[in-house]
Amino acid sequence: YKDDLKDLQPVDQGKGWGNDIREQQATLPVIYTYRQLNATEQHVFATLFHQAATEETALLQVMDMVRQKDGVDALGRKIGEMGERLQQSLTEFPESPYREDLRRVVKEIADTHGSLKHTWTNGEGTDNH
Repeated sequence: YKDDLKDLQPVDQGKGWGNDIREQQATLPVIYTYRQLNATEQHVFATLFHQAATEETALLQVMDMVRQKDGVDALGRKIGEMGERLQQSLTEFPESPYREDLRRVVKEIADTHGSLKHTWTNGEGTDNH
């Protein structure tokens, strides 16, 4: 999901934005957006989605629709929910430095506004905040 979120951001260090749509991948934000539309809008969206494989203008229109219909926010909420469930599952492990490292990793992964800020060396995390 985090990769799908990055793909919808115009500025990204690791991946060109819009690639999932260009490659015709129906990611969660695209599916969520489609479901928010009425039948006429769905037809327009589907047409633009298919044109986005080769047309930059159609790509931009699809991305605008995804943002306007809160597809990006829906994905952010899903990432947050998954992060909370992962954090809760960590309570089943005994307290240890490893559990705390896992807790920090989950927190960073679930952060939809930043990127991983930990550097991993020899299996130990160092906080680079």
